[in-house]
Amino acid sequence: MLFRSKSEEEKKNWPKEGIAVLKKIATEFKRTIRRALQTPSVESLYLYSQYIILKFYSVVALRNDLAEVQIGSGDNHLTKSKGVFTLHMTKFKSSEKVGAVDIVLTRALSTAIHRYVKFRTQVKPDHNYLLVSAKGGKLSKKGLGVILHKLTKRFTGKAFGSRLSRVLFATEHKKVLDEALKISKSMLHKDLKQSVAYARKE
Repeated sequence: MLFRSKSEEEKKNWPKEGIAVLKKIATEFKRTIRRALQTPSVESLYLYSQYIILKFYSVVALRNDLAEVQIGSGDNHLTKSKGVFTLHMTKFKSSEKVGAVDIVLTRALSTAIHRYVKFRTQVKPDHNYLLVSAKGGKLSKKGLGVILHKLTKRFTGKAFGSRLSRVLFATEHKKVLDEALKISKSMLHKDLKQSVAYARKE
């Protein structure tokens, strides 16, 4: 498969650690807000939301759609079973073509979200969206993007948002993607989706 070269903008903001840099930033940021999190409030919940954004985007390559995710129900929402959260996405940019998507989160991310939701219930915002704005309302997609750019700039000196994080994520898994597409091509299929239809669970 022919992969695209980095654009000049990507070269300028590309972190040397790749997508792993977001996990590092999340850890460092959590350390700076530890004292604030001792007292539940709108202000501390907003800081906690920013940590969850960093933690989430270090392992899940969404656009800014995390701002549209609700707890328990909604077009895009989170549910939990046996300690692990599943993200159910039905409304996003390519949803009409892709259809509904369920993403099972990692145990580590699920634990982080569980603790955040527990903290959130003490603040009692007047909505069911996962993330909150500085005033406690629903965080907008634009607001989420601003937070990512601000925190990546603060901790790495290079500002980037969900678009580059998606590029970093795909680059991290480039070998897997390339191999899958080679298999699809060898089966004379037009795309990977057609090849997946032939695969069976063991």
